[in-house]
Amino acid sequence: MTKFKLLFTLSIIVPILMLLTFLTYYKRFPTGDDAWFAEETYWLLKDGVIRSEFFRGLLGWEKQFFVSHKLFLCFGSLMMWLGGNSLYVLKATSLLFLGLLIFLFKRYIAFRQLEKTSFYIVLFLLFSNTLIIKMSFEYRPEVMMMTLGFASYLLIQYQQKYLVALGGVLSGMALLCHLNGIIYVIAGFFMLFFNEKKINALVFGVFATLTSIFYFYDIWQANGFDTWLYQFRNDPATQNAFGLVDKLKVMLSFPSIFFKSPQEMAISILLIAFCWTYKKSLNQLPRNLITYTIVLVISFWLITKRASGLYEMLFIPTMMALIIELFSFTENKPNVNLSKPILFAFVVYFIIGFVGIIQLISKINSKPYLPEKYAKLRKFIPAKSKGLVPLQFFFNEYENHESLLCFENFVFQLAQSKLQANAESLADWAKKNKVEFILFDYKHNKAKFFPHAKAVLKGYKLVYFDEDFAIYIQ
Repeated sequence: MTKFKLLFTLSIIVPILMLLTFLTYYKRFPTGDDAWFAEETYWLLKDGVIRSEFFRGLLGWEKQFFVSHKLFLCFGSLMMWLGGNSLYVLKATSLLFLGLLIFLFKRYIAFRQLEKTSFYIVLFLLFSNTLIIKMSFEYRPEVMMMTLGFASYLLIQYQQKYLVALGGVLSGMALLCHLNGIIYVIAGFFMLFFNEKKINALVFGVFATLTSIFYFYDIWQANGFDTWLYQFRNDPATQNAFGLVDKLKVMLSFPSIFFKSPQEMAISILLIAFCWTYKKSLNQLPRNLITYTIVLVISFWLITKRASGLYEMLFIPTMMALIIELFSFTENKPNVNLSKPILFAFVVYFIIGFVGIIQLISKINSKPYLPEKYAKLRKFIPAKSKGLVPLQFFFNEYENHESLLCFENFVFQLAQSKLQANAESLADWAKKNKVEFILFDYKHNKAKFFPHAKAVLKGYKLVYFDEDFAIYIQ
């Protein structure tokens, strides 16, 4: 297939993929992360501090949660202030930044003077990437982070001090979304340092640092440095990265980020196919892009706490930039046949993305929409009571109750006590925390410690059961 025929094919496929992607947004199921961050956003908007009632009793999170995704939650609180606690409103946060990323790639193509048809490649890469499609409508910080990071990279290309300074600010903002965002600060600094105008590296570093310092603003305001250190050191999410052996295990498993499952593997295979095809011309790639990419990967390899495929998101804009740069090597040769490895990789990429979209739509249509299901269960639950619930119960139900704890809290606290999680220990923990009702979701969030269907739960009685959900009250 020639380059011209490929682009013509993509011009037909891309609108279809975009339509299918937007179909996945209708009644998209709430995830635990959606609800976890939504509750923190709720309290930030209501009390002015980031905290969590879901995790009351764990590391003091009910008072103030210092190890949090601060700028992301601040932006989410603005969205919540404008549109309420709606699941759609919060999910749309990531969608807004996906739109901004598309705009940034248009600017990148213009800056690099790549052929305009490269934009079709960008749209194809975005809307047939299962990971992007999932995360573009999930209330998590990755899309916001990678967009801010790529915006920073784009600005510092111009080598003008005021744009370099702004690039530093944006990289610092990425860090404020999540501490992993420090990789954009490190990569930007070293990219500029290896250029002739080394003063730009200093400018970038100063403004990135000044912006990043705001991460400690709430900690300083509450005089809570010791609490922050305690929370950081004992956070359940970081326990597998402390200690030399554990850290080495994470570092050795790091490459799996790019090959964890087909959805991560797709863009990695495509990039490898391009690099293999143009291996003799790799030195023609922009030096800045090569330096930035290498430092980005190495810095994350050194700091990451786990090799999750989700973290590939942080590299996808840079991987896409490499692909469109390599694709442009055939510029002014539209009738030259593309290599078989590249065509094969494009086909694989499309199949994985298309199948992923169909699976996502099927999953959405095969399950009840949780907020609607929870609304129907409301009549079986005592009003203004304290409950133990799945995280997703937040949406449309949170304000109907005095207080809510989540099952993850039980798991984390029991792990600290080194006790076994089972139905009996769950009932004891619930009574200890004065829980008045427990909602079990056997279809979407089943755990090994859930009681068997219609089983007796010490101190509670079963008042509702429908194969998927069970409600116990005192």
